[in-house]
Amino acid sequence: MRDPVLLAKQVATLDQLSGGRVTLGVAVGGYRDEFESVVPDLRDAPRADLVTEGLEALRVLFDERRSTYHGKYRRSVGRRVVSEACSRRCRSTRGGNVHGSMRRAGRLCEGWLPAKIGPERVRGGRRVVCEYARQAGRDPSKICTALQSVACLGKAADEARQRFERSAFDLFRRSLEKTMTRGVDADAYIETNLIGTPDQVCRKVEAVEQAGVEHLCAILFVANTVYELLDQIRAFAREVIPALPERPRAGRTSSPLTPP
Repeated sequence: MRDPVLLAKQVATLDQLSGGRVTLGVAVGGYRDEFESVVPDLRDAPRADLVTEGLEALRVLFDERRSTYHGKYRRSVGRRVVSEACSRRCRSTRGGNVHGSMRRAGRLCEGWLPAKIGPERVRGGRRVVCEYARQAGRDPSKICTALQSVACLGKAADEARQRFERSAFDLFRRSLEKTMTRGVDADAYIETNLIGTPDQVCRKVEAVEQAGVEHLCAILFVANTVYELLDQIRAFAREVIPALPERPRAGRTSSPLTPP
């Protein structure tokens, strides 16, 4: 829910510092009360409308030399805020698992970024995104499907599960039981996410890749301390990434863990 002009400048700065490796992820967020506390004047505004206007404003800011946008909630008038090089490079992905998020991804973004869902929901969501892209006169094949997931490795499946259940991530999961994780119990959550032995996690990655996922990003490693976090990241780098096969994609060789 950031101001689009400020966000465009921040993204352009990160794009410059990173050598053009920025992909902007945009989503409503799981906690409406946080948004209402930060922007009380807009507490009655539908967040989906705010996100739509924000994406439209960003598109104008990045695509037009002198950008002006007039929405119900967002407005900017006649100025250039990012370089042409940055405009050509910057990609946005629309985060979210609901139908409206898929619609906005297909119409306005370069990618769709669902969170913590399995292959069947990825496959079905991808069809929805592609249909909205076609309706908007866009090429669906150019819209990347990424996936955010929770990762927790163990030498045995029970060890990985116990590590997850002892962590703050299970508290996070339960805090969203009335919104994002409604109807998803602990067993389904663990099965859907990258939780298990390295072999199990690799099979899960391969399954979502077959469903249409091209890129895993924003992976949330389960840990209660910095040392546990580093241990999980190193185990993932050592035991999962090398085991994933690389395949040609769009003229280059990559795996689901290779940035698009």
